Amino acid sequence: MSRMNPAISAAIKTQATRVNVELVSLAEALGMSRSSLYYRLNDKKAWDIGELETVAHALKLPSAWELLELAETERRLEAVA
Repeated sequence: MSRMNPAISAAIKTQATRVNVELVSLAEALGMSRSSLYYRLNDKKAWDIGELETVAHALKLPSAWELLELAETERRLEAVA
């Protein structure tokens, strides 16, 4: 699993809160069950790039690249803490 996966999950949770998107809605946008989404958010299964593109749009971001930039910021902040 990617070392970025925890940072990606943290970025998704943070952005979902920021734009007021419930995780149930995110699971629906991805076409997956809530348990499948929670597996990814709890780093038990890695995200794939196709999912990240869908997640980015659901979270009002222009692309998966923007989401990955947020994840990199989360990773740097975690390293400092």
